[in-house]
Amino acid sequence: MKSAIRQAQKPQAAQRSRRAAKAKDQPALPQELVDRAKALGLDVSAVTKAALEAAILKAERTADRARFLAENDAAIDQCNAIVEKYGVFGDDVRLF
Repeated sequence: MKSAIRQAQKPQAAQRSRRAAKAKDQPALPQELVDRAKALGLDVSAVTKAALEAAILKAERTADRARFLAENDAAIDQCNAIVEKYGVFGDDVRLF
């Protein structure tokens, strides 16, 4: 009988730990903002998710740009030196 009780308690313990982990990951939002959003009919979860996705995308693009510039710094310097020395194609015929 004891083993049946222990087996019944295991899923409950796992469920509690999942809830605790989920609650730990959820951001704490000021209640005033949540109330204002709900009053306007906004889905707080959807807005939060969209904002987080946008912030992650921006951070990834910034990191990608920095990595690209670091990896290609020598090539960019060479290209700029060539343009400085010879100019760019069509410099002699353009009107602006």
